[in-house]
Amino acid sequence: MRARLLAAALLLTVAPAAFSQEEEAALPAFRKSYSIELGTGLPPLHMSLMPSRAVKDAYAQKGQSVSSGQTFYPVISLTGTVRTSRKSEHTLTAGLSWCFHPVTRYGVFGTDPDGKPRYDLSDGSPAGWEHSSPVFTLTWHWRHLWNPDGKVVAYSGVGAGFPFMDGLFPLPSVTPIAIRFGGTHLYGFAECTLGPVASILHAGLGWKF
Repeated sequence: MRARLLAAALLLTVAPAAFSQEEEAALPAFRKSYSIELGTGLPPLHMSLMPSRAVKDAYAQKGQSVSSGQTFYPVISLTGTVRTSRKSEHTLTAGLSWCFHPVTRYGVFGTDPDGKPRYDLSDGSPAGWEHSSPVFTLTWHWRHLWNPDGKVVAYSGVGAGFPFMDGLFPLPSVTPIAIRFGGTHLYGFAECTLGPVASILHAGLGWKF
């Protein structure tokens, strides 16, 4: 009886360990890898500050105004990715955002006591499109890969980034959910994110080395 109990205890101890080793052996061996990603998305929240008050004042001095309601904000990002373990990646993203805005020119109806022109704000006409200087951002991210060996990989991430704009400090970056899909080297990605790189949506293509 004692021998049977000892045998059962030994089986309960060894079997899970053996199963775990077999399961680990069935997974592909981990190898550190590198990727580069090119993306775009909806403009980050800090771009809502563009065009800046200084830019608007400069146009006003020339009898012109900027229409913020029709402003266009292109976004470009370049990301370097290092996979450091089976379920972890670290990324560094350089982002660029511009602000393209339509300009309205107003007619002159006289001068003020200092000799400066007075502009008729009811007499405006389109004066083309202008753009602001690009806003550069640098963002670090840690990603957790939920199913690293799947054909479609889901991941989440947290990090922080810095937009190079006057009066702004480092900002948090959060990606609750994202997916990656594609082949061995070329893949696509789509992220639900909020941070200095983009807001709500960030997507693009990547190449794994």
